[in-house]
Amino acid sequence: MAVQKKNGWKIFGIIIIAVVIVALAFILGRSCERKKDDDSKTTTTTRTQAPAETPASSDDSGAAPAPSGGTETTVTTEVGPPTVVSTHDTTGPCVGGFQEVTHTTEYSDGTSASSIARVPCEAEIVPVPEP
Repeated sequence: MAVQKKNGWKIFGIIIIAVVIVALAFILGRSCERKKDDDSKTTTTTRTQAPAETPASSDDSGAAPAPSGGTETTVTTEVGPPTVVSTHDTTGPCVGGFQEVTHTTEYSDGTSASSIARVPCEAEIVPVPEP
């Protein structure tokens, strides 16, 4: 009977450890997701110096004009998925009654994707609609 009590506590301890590991994994995953969301935003700060004011010629008080402070502009942009820049089809020569048509899509981040289809030579090429 004493062996069953010890085994019960061991099983209970293993369950608790498993629950703690799952909870830690969940919390770690959420914090990484927040960090990824924060990293997907870009903040640009631009500093410009305001033009200095020139004293009026009729003012003979001799007081120097107050220095003007610079202005600061902060722009936050969302970095999202790349957009389609251009698409075009390239048709190869007719060999054995078939020709290869390469459909190429170029994206704003500089990447491109291509797909190759074999179509009969007399078939009319149907362009793929842009998303």
